Parts: sequence; C-alpha cells; structure tokens
Amino acid sequence: MSRTRHLLLLAAIAAPLGACASSAYRDDAYGTEPLVREFPVTDTAYVEPKGSLRTTGALSYARAGGEEFVDLVAGGEYGLARRFQVELEVPIRLDPSAGIDALRFGGLYGILTDRDELVLSGGLFVDLPVDGGKVAFTPFFAAARWFDPVEVHASLGLTATEDDADAVWSLAAATSLDRVRPTLELFGVGGAASVAPGVLVRVSDRADLGFGIPIGITGRAADWGVVAKLNVAW
Repeated sequence: MSRTRHLLLLAAIAAPLGACASSAYRDDAYGTEPLVREFPVTDTAYVEPKGSLRTTGALSYARAGGEEFVDLVAGGEYGLARRFQVELEVPIRLDPSAGIDALRFGGLYGILTDRDELVLSGGLFVDLPVDGGKVAFTPFFAAARWFDPVEVHASLGLTATEDDADAVWSLAAATSLDRVRPTLELFGVGGAASVAPGVLVRVSDRADLGFGIPIGITGRAADWGVVAKLNVAW
C-alpha cells in the first residue's frame, strides 16, 4: 500500500465513525467539552468521563536518516471513575517491516479539574515488549489552562527501563475557528525534539480528525513526517 493510500485510509473512515457517534457530548468532570481532547501528535491532560469510551487511530509517516517509516497506533481510553481513566495503545509498524514491538497500558487521574483555572493530571504508562526488549515505565504529569481564545497544554515525564532513562515532554496550544482548530505542538524524548503545526477538524459532536506535520529540530529527531489521527467518543 502506498504512503498516499495509508494517509487516505484514516480520512476515509472518519465520516461513518462520526455518524455513529453524533449525539451531544458533555463532560461530567469538566462541565463542558474541552477545546481539544487529542492533539494530532501529543496527548492532553483531560480524563474521560465515567463510563465513556474514546477510541483513537493514528497513521503516521516519518523520514529519518534516509529511511522511511509507516506506523499505525490504535488505542482506547475508558473512564472508570469520575476522575480516573485506563488506557491501552497498540503501536503497529507497517513499513519497512510489519510487526508489534510492545503493548502500552496506562492510567490517568485528574488531580485538578477547573478548566477556567488549571487542569492537572498524573499518570503512568507501562510498555510491555511483545518479543524480547525491556519493560519501560513512564510516570508523568500533564496540565492544561484556558487563555481565551487559546488552550495550552503541557506534560513532563520520565521513561525508564532497568538501565536507561529519558525525559519526555510536550507543550501544545490550540484555538477554535468553529469546527476547525489550528494547533501547534512541541515535544521531545531525551535529546530528540520536534515541532508539529497541525489542525483538528470537528467531524461530529463526538469525533475529531487531526493532521500534523512533525519537523525535527534536533539531530536525534526524525527529519519530518505526517500524522493523521481520528478520535471518537462513544
């Protein structure tokens, strides 16, 4: 399958998924629906409402050091309690060699939930290798603040294995132009840092389709790439 077809695949399923989840959506922890639930590349500080399931699918192309990579990440977040959600992510390498390296499990707890003042959450991700490799733990904190008309998100964590550790961080912002929401993301792991301008399109009351263009700004980051992400609340 060509790179163009990979990127079109996610867009092609946006309409039917959005139609299946078109009813009004209200957040029982934050009072109203936040401006951004999922950025095209990075996550946010928001916890899913109790009993709510959000599914995501992200298709990405990256070019690094003359090599090309195509990946698909499928995931879900479920609100177990008013301020606590569990998560599962399955990253799948499509090209150059297909396979699944690890499964990612996690949890996120909402510490502060006043969207007009400060949203603060703490969480933990655990990456379990499928075939060899090392288990990795990523404790982190994430925050969000509304500065009308811009919503700003930030996160800071540490990914650690038995013999290595790298800081992980992100800083992202978005504003609203009705159903179109321009975004800008900065993010990094260890010595690799990237910037990603992008856009979110509100497909329905419960579904967003996001596009981002990550561009490496340090030597260890990928040169550039394209990400398409669909997220739907059920």
